[in-house]
Amino acid sequence: MKHLLLTLVATVAVSIPALASQELADANKCKKCHHVDIVKDGPSFKQIAKKYVGQDGIANKLVNKVMKGSSGVWGKENEMPENKKITKEDAKTIVEWILTLK
Repeated sequence: MKHLLLTLVATVAVSIPALASQELADANKCKKCHHVDIVKDGPSFKQIAKKYVGQDGIANKLVNKVMKGSSGVWGKENEMPENKKITKEDAKTIVEWILTLK
């Protein structure tokens, strides 16, 4: 019984940050152009994770792109606009979540 309870607690602890990050992505309008595994106006979150896996300092670079906008990275003319309303902490949480996707 104790083992089952520990397993449940560990599962919930791992799931909460992922759900919170998905909710942050929704709240900050990220999912207007991006989806976890479907290409919309921008690349899917999983494509982003795959492109940047293992690159040193990439989280900070992506946080800056989320906050200040970006264009031309994915071979498209579409521009990711600046997000003036997102906090650096929320952007970092979302980026770190995206980089865990496989």
